[in-house]
Formats: sequence, structure tokens, C-alpha cells
Amino acid sequence: MKKVILPLCMALVLCMVLSGCTTANGSSAASVPAAPNSVQSAPSAGTSETTLKQNSQADSGSASVIDETPDGTYISDETTGRLFEDYALLYCSAALCGHTWDDPSQIDAESLIQFYWVNKARESYAPPTGDDSMIHVPAADLEGYIMSYFNVDPKYLETDQSYNTNTECYDLKYPDGLGMYYPEYVKAEKKDNIIDLYFGNTDYKETMLIHCKLTVKLKEDGSFRYIAGEAYEPKIPVSDSKIPMSNN
Repeated sequence: MKKVILPLCMALVLCMVLSGCTTANGSSAASVPAAPNSVQSAPSAGTSETTLKQNSQADSGSASVIDETPDGTYISDETTGRLFEDYALLYCSAALCGHTWDDPSQIDAESLIQFYWVNKARESYAPPTGDDSMIHVPAADLEGYIMSYFNVDPKYLETDQSYNTNTECYDLKYPDGLGMYYPEYVKAEKKDNIIDLYFGNTDYKETMLIHCKLTVKLKEDGSFRYIAGEAYEPKIPVSDSKIPMSNN
């Protein structure tokens, strides 16, 4: 019996010593780092999660919190600025202020795709490498993002020449070096869950002129949708009777 136990004890001690050496050297198979992913034009995991959270909010655009702004008219003040940043910044960034519409299909498909291109593509895709300066966006990603802000049929978006029917992707040039001149946020009118936002600029006579109106519908979960836009041409003075300066 002693002859059997002694070899077993020696074997156990030897295993413990080898295990300690492996841990000390940091060469355990479990600690071997995974190979880094190759650089490519693909969405990051974090971005995909953000998009899914946004689109899960009743397919609507996402604000940081549920808006509790009291009903009323706000003119070039802090509240006007906050409402502009919360609800209109993406719209203006995509240069959509020149469109008049109450159905998104009245906006050309290329301009709606630009809404994604300007506001989402850069954070979702790494700059392409090599000779290919294009990014290839899966239809589900691009269409889902746009539909979270506009009630538009994806089939309408697919009429744009950038849509590749073979790959079911949108082939877009990477948005490098984007710049945007933002209009002045002039006035905001809120009633119940509807906000009308007016934008303009000051002309050479120091007169504030209105050139765009955007209507936003708020939802109970804090999300929102763009439901109408109006471009004024020629631009109209902010004091024009068509844009009342108060609720009176």
C-alpha cells in the first residue's frame, strides 16, 4: 500500500509545481489574448447597440429625456436654443431646411439618405483604406436609422441610385471633412406634444428673416418624429403676421 501512495503523492506535488510556474509566467492558454480585428469599414459594436436602442423606442428619434417644456412661445432665448439642439440639429445638419413637405416622400430620397450620411455614417464606420473610398451600408441599418425619425417607406429610399440591389447595401462615399453653417434658432412654439421650430438669419439690414419651419411630434417615451417642414422663399421678416410672435 505504501508503494502505491508514495508515487501518487509525488505526482500530485509535481502537478502543483507545474501549475504555479504556468501562472507565474502568464503563459496559460486561457490568458492568451485574442488576435485584434482587422481594420475595415464596418459598424462598431457600441454603435450598433446605440442604434438598436434608438430604433426600439417606438421607431422614433431619441431625445435625452422626456420633454417637460411648458406650452408657450419662446423667442431667441435659452429654451429656444435647447429645443433646437434636442430636436432640430440633426435635421439642419443634413441641410433639409430647404424642403417643404408634410409627407417624407416629398423629400427626394437622396436628401433623406444624406440625413444618415451626415449624422450617422462617420460614427458607424471607420475611414476606408486603400483605393476604395466608399462605405457599404446594409439597407437595414441605413433605413432603420432614417425611419426612426421619418415615417417613410424603405422602398422609397431604395429608389436612390446609391442602393445596390445585388448586395442590399447603400454604396456611399465616406463623409470626410463635413462642415455645416447652422441657421439662427429664432422661435419655438410648443402646444401639447407638437413643437414648431423657426430658423432664420440676420440680413445686411440687421433684420431677422425666417426661412424654415420644422414641426416635431413628441412621444410619451421621450422619442420624437419629424412630421413636416416648410421653406419660406422669399424669406420673410420675423415680425410677419404669418408667424405670430405670441399666443395672443
